[in-house]
Amino acid sequence: MLEDKPIMGILGICLFGLGGIAALTQLLPNAYYLKLDEEGFKVKNMFRTNFTRWSEVKNIRASSIRGTKMILFDYTAEHKKWKSGKKLAKFLAGKEGGLVSDYTIKTKELLNLMEEYKRNSTKP
Repeated sequence: MLEDKPIMGILGICLFGLGGIAALTQLLPNAYYLKLDEEGFKVKNMFRTNFTRWSEVKNIRASSIRGTKMILFDYTAEHKKWKSGKKLAKFLAGKEGGLVSDYTIKTKELLNLMEEYKRNSTKP
């Protein structure tokens, strides 16, 4: 391949090299996590962090999409981010947001924990 079309070979090597680097970053400490607290939940993936308040989510449920276990939810009107993404997610999964449940906790346990935090966040 490199002899006939050297550009294609180099692009292939670069593409797979970047994919390998991206996969390895998932193994670094604190590169990937879900943190729940009394105010909301923080998701960190590939060194990007997103925080969502409990008051911004509703209708939390466990589900599976093509065998991948997930926690799905809708956002309240208070949530102003990701308008296009929410529409696409609603079309594809039936809910506006979701978390892939590949943490060290089982999906049902994570769902129960999230519901408990949400319930406690609405108490005065």
